[in-house]
Amino acid sequence: PHLWAAGVRSDDFAARQLTRAMVREADLVLCMTRAQRADVVEDEPSALRRTFTLLELARIVSSPDLPEVEEQEGAARMAALTALAARYRSVGGGAGEHDDVPDPYGLDEAAFEHAAVLIERGVGALVRAAS
Repeated sequence: PHLWAAGVRSDDFAARQLTRAMVREADLVLCMTRAQRADVVEDEPSALRRTFTLLELARIVSSPDLPEVEEQEGAARMAALTALAARYRSVGGGAGEHDDVPDPYGLDEAAFEHAAVLIERGVGALVRAAS
């Protein structure tokens, strides 16, 4: 229901199992938790520098301590931010449980709402940084 309220249609969405090939081909891999990120990197170590939790990357690219990225737009800017973020993982308040979006599966509506708010904040920060 929250997606629809936000104007996002998910009618054609189908979940897929993440594969090593998908990770190898991706420019950026975003996970919801540090445990998921660790699993991705364990399965595909070459993905280390481009695998983050959503909130981790949002924290890094929003930090005033991150050096400026030269003027670029869209995908090129996000690629530059990803490379820079890999070198500055500790900026913006450090890591920890605040880099995780808790899984609301099987929980009440409040847990889903909390996860949705965290995801919206993270995605918003990435969109602002990539603009």
